[in-house]
Amino acid sequence: MKKMLNERGYALLIVLFTIIIFLSMSAVFMSASLNHVNQEQTVDKNNQAVVAAELGVKYVESHMQNQAEILYEKHLIELQTAVNNLKNCNGKSPNSNCKTQSTINSLISQQLDKYQVELTSYYQSFKTMDQEIIENKVDYSILDETIGLLLETTTVEGVTYYKLPFSVEGNTNHKPAVLKNELLVPKPNFVSSITSIDNPIPVPEATNSSELNKYLFTPPASDVNCKDIKPLTEGAICHLSGVDTIASVLGNTQTSIDYSKITIIAEDIQASFCPGGSCISGYSNLKVYSSKDISIDKIKPLSQLSLFLNAIINIDTNGNNYAGTAVIKGVNAENHFKNIRGNVFITGDNSDQIPIKIDKHTDAKFGKLCINLDGIDIANSTFEVANGNSKHDNVYYYSSNSSRRVPDAERYSGTYKEFVNYCIGTINTPIPPPVKEVTATYIEKNSDLKVNVKYKP
Repeated sequence: MKKMLNERGYALLIVLFTIIIFLSMSAVFMSASLNHVNQEQTVDKNNQAVVAAELGVKYVESHMQNQAEILYEKHLIELQTAVNNLKNCNGKSPNSNCKTQSTINSLISQQLDKYQVELTSYYQSFKTMDQEIIENKVDYSILDETIGLLLETTTVEGVTYYKLPFSVEGNTNHKPAVLKNELLVPKPNFVSSITSIDNPIPVPEATNSSELNKYLFTPPASDVNCKDIKPLTEGAICHLSGVDTIASVLGNTQTSIDYSKITIIAEDIQASFCPGGSCISGYSNLKVYSSKDISIDKIKPLSQLSLFLNAIINIDTNGNNYAGTAVIKGVNAENHFKNIRGNVFITGDNSDQIPIKIDKHTDAKFGKLCINLDGIDIANSTFEVANGNSKHDNVYYYSSNSSRRVPDAERYSGTYKEFVNYCIGTINTPIPPPVKEVTATYIEKNSDLKVNVKYKP
């Protein structure tokens, strides 16, 4: 009996110890479980702050993408307008108003500077913004950042970007989360390519004397200064300023050079070829274009040139024995204009007729003197053509009105184009001068911007 009581006592103790151990372990498990729940709640709150900050990043990205597209379109239109306002300066010395590749590149550079200033200004106008999200318990703030006027750039996969730093703070009741980020706005290119094509001027209608005259006086396209490529060689086409003489860019005359293959566009033919009234010689058949009046003592020294002068030649003393080829707008000769051994073509001005003055004996026994009466103010002109058989004197005129004539000269009966070829010869007629057409190919849309998010600032 006593033994059974002892056994029951041991069983009770075992049960009591088992219950105590079970309760202790339950308390530990309950505590761990509560700690885990608290940790999950803390992590969740932190994640909510990060999510809020990420939403702020998305807002900045979307807003700046839209603004960058607006700015790009605005500045592209401004650039296109500026390029369209440039002039085709074919045959004239280039300047800042001429449509050339260098001028367009300069406009692109200016537009890029304006774009960067406006982008920077708009970006800096961002003020701290709060946006409530997630059931009004969490919000984000776009923090102010200070950047310089000259933005830093970086290149990613061949694309250059402006770097705009910004920070976004996500807030909860627990703890804020700040993301420091970098907005990459693509630097505009605006233009993918600039091309320059030489298009020949179409030859006008055979009867259109006004347009044919413009054609004759239009020089080949060139934006090169003769002084920059001296000494000149065959094939050169360049501009000669009024302060430079032909000798200063061509050097000494050389028999080995075919001067007919060199073209000079002279700003002032008198200053460059005939300083002091005496013309420089030795450059046989050099092709020269000019549009400024010239006053010389004698015309014979100009025989060396193939001259296309959209201006007036004033001859003071002697107009005899000219032996070259000259297409000129008008002439005032105070003395004889005879024994022409070359070809002289006087075009006049069809849109504003001009008078010409040839006071004494005129003939072209060994060449041709041709006059376009459609461009001449006959009433105020003086013609003195040799009496006798004018056919042998080789003085010819063209007129679309049969009542207008030059005394003792022969009227040409063909078209004006045929008249030009007859007078100066098809060999001497200038090759159709090309018009340099410069065009820009525009990029209508810029690349999208990027955002680098830094989760561990």
